[in-house]
Amino acid sequence: MSKPDSAIMEFKLYCDDEYKFRVVESLPYIGSFLGFFVFSWIADNKGRKIGLGISWLLTSIGIFVFGMANSYWMLALGSFIGGFGVNPAITIHYSFINEHSSKYIFIIVFFFLFFVIFKIFWVFIYY
Repeated sequence: MSKPDSAIMEFKLYCDDEYKFRVVESLPYIGSFLGFFVFSWIADNKGRKIGLGISWLLTSIGIFVFGMANSYWMLALGSFIGGFGVNPAITIHYSFINEHSSKYIFIIVFFFLFFVIFKIFWVFIYY
């Protein structure tokens, strides 16, 4: 017997239990929303490096739990913890870079964002 191709098939998240898949899909966003409040406070009161370290640690733990999940509840927990750490970390990175960079960093960020937007349009136009 072959192994299931996806988490949906492995945990039988289809038909009557499709709502469980939708819950797991939304948990990273809920975790991100809550994580923004927690990690903003940590970054402001304890320091940006500490906030970044804790958020990336929680992200790593969440993704590990998500990847090693053997039940629906582990899948949901890993999804929530991963989201709780990852998006706040990205926001803290921008603050950290802005505080410790030269006054010309906006030029670098502008070209980076321009390149990302160009790639997105390139994919939609040519594929």
